[in-house]
Amino acid sequence: MIRRFTEYAALALTVALPLAACEDNGPETGRMDVLLTDAPGDVQSAVVVIGSVYLQGESDASDRMFLVGDASSSANIEADLVELENDVQALVENVEVPVGTFAQLRVVVNDACLVVEQSGGGTKVFSTRSGFTACGTVQGELRCPSCSTSGFKVNLPEGGVRVTSGDQALLIDFDVSESFRAEAGASGAFIMQPLIKATRAELTGEALITLRLGSGVSLAGASLGQFEVELTGSDDDSEELLLTDANADGIFEATFRFLAPGTYAVRFDAPTSISAFTTSPAVPATITVVSEQRATLDFTLTGASS
Repeated sequence: MIRRFTEYAALALTVALPLAACEDNGPETGRMDVLLTDAPGDVQSAVVVIGSVYLQGESDASDRMFLVGDASSSANIEADLVELENDVQALVENVEVPVGTFAQLRVVVNDACLVVEQSGGGTKVFSTRSGFTACGTVQGELRCPSCSTSGFKVNLPEGGVRVTSGDQALLIDFDVSESFRAEAGASGAFIMQPLIKATRAELTGEALITLRLGSGVSLAGASLGQFEVELTGSDDDSEELLLTDANADGIFEATFRFLAPGTYAVRFDAPTSISAFTTSPAVPATITVVSEQRATLDFTLTGASS
């Protein structure tokens, strides 16, 4: 039995969503979850309103089976993708589906908006329409070809996804850092070309990084809570989280969720008041993530200078 993400995700907004199989293996069924998350990016806010999600036949583009919403009605599921970094929002939960294989999943976005930092300071809000103000007062245009028509194709794992009997989950990663860009020319608009990829959620794991203060080490007014831990994968994609001490036991922690199995490099970023520091084990260190398990790496701050 796989561990379901909704058991430990802080955010679990659920909408029932049936999936159909493209290959008929008889009446046997499995149960499916579809979860939305976001890869880290530099945008301050990126809100999307998902109108529908559907499966499309490979040979006939008009052959659509709607899973959320349909051709005449909209689900209007709103999500701030930046807030979903290292978290999930369930689009589909515990839905019975026929056993088989499907190769294409598409997401229709009714509206979207973006808050972007400006080079001269401040921010600017871009939106698909002037009346959509979920990100604030609209100051620029966000162009989104195919947003509300054919939708965007989700890049599925190689060979598609096979639905089997039992519980399984699909994690949809809407990569903010790759999905929005300034349009070329003098229009001043942004363009949205979503990069959405999916992995089998039961194949992912977690990494727990801890840091404690060594005996006799002083941070001169700073705190371990001002340290960030950075995790970098083999593809050079990195993510940073602040360390926190939720139970006030002096051990500061950061948990990275939904990681693909593999080896990751671990580093720490100190607050500006700390000019140099040492840890045991020394950084950079490595941690190996295994599917459906939590890997833990414990550090002690052995020295610091300000």
